[in-house]
Amino acid sequence: MVEDYYGLVKHLLKRCLIALPVFVFGGIVIAYALGRSSAFAALGPTLIGVCCLIVGSCIIAEPIARIIAEPSGGIYYSRNQAKELSHTALCNARIQVHRKYYKSAKAAYESMISTCPRDVRPYKDLIVMYLDKLNDRQEALQVYEKSLKHLNKKDRESLFLMFK
Repeated sequence: MVEDYYGLVKHLLKRCLIALPVFVFGGIVIAYALGRSSAFAALGPTLIGVCCLIVGSCIIAEPIARIIAEPSGGIYYSRNQAKELSHTALCNARIQVHRKYYKSAKAAYESMISTCPRDVRPYKDLIVMYLDKLNDRQEALQVYEKSLKHLNKKDRESLFLMFK
């Protein structure tokens, strides 16, 4: 967890280096606008200065939000983000199967299994690909045997029922 904060603070400091000149420029422009004699003449520089301050705030907002969200896992950044499979990765592999690019689909599923071996979805999809698309029961059995080491009893039973 401390390593997470180290990376987040480092990212925030990098962003601050970028935002600092924007803040300074915005402050100088606003100070210039305050020195103007008429309100109408100060309107343009004031708007430009405020816009610079808003842009500077936007530059540093993302790392600050991540630091605030980190202890709870947050809405935006889950603490288990690296251990969870993305829905997009599964969809992309399924599209490869649909397009009959079985080698690339197999590689994608195996990558997902190595990333998160306790997730049943890539095992199921890979077994379905072998049984339904490739008619290769032996490869499907090998995937099932590989899954036995990692999955809980309920998931193993659901995979077993696919062979009936």
